[in-house]
Amino acid sequence: MWFEAVIGYLSATKEWAKSRGDEEEWRSFWQGDVKSYYFIGKDNIIFHTIIWPAMLMGYSDLNLPYDVPANEFLTIEG
Repeated sequence: MWFEAVIGYLSATKEWAKSRGDEEEWRSFWQGDVKSYYFIGKDNIIFHTIIWPAMLMGYSDLNLPYDVPANEFLTIEG
């Protein structure tokens, strides 16, 4: 994973809202009484527990990840 990859969560939500005709609708995913969970493999722990929260803090009004359960690697077979 690259440093800038995690910002894709936010930018994809903004693009989704724009495609629906309400450019502010993305905020419903990132503000207020919302909890974000990120189920990840061990190779992404740093990005999702340090880098991504730091980027969100830069916005000052976006919710931080609520929980980031990490395990070995997530695979199709389980």
